Amino acid sequence: MEKPNESWGVIPPRGTLIPGLKDQVEAEQYIENHRTETEGVWWVVPPKGSGIASYTYELKKVPA
Repeated sequence: MEKPNESWGVIPPRGTLIPGLKDQVEAEQYIENHRTETEGVWWVVPPKGSGIASYTYELKKVPA
């Protein structure tokens, strides 16, 4: 596995649960705030009380 971009800090492995996000909008804002050059990191965010098991996102490299 490639070494993650140092600016990211610790990258959780694929399938990591990110607690405390109440809905998809919050999840998308979190992703946007933590975006990096690294791609292929999956974040699985279980929305509380939504009846949905999880959301899965894939980060893509941001064009320079």
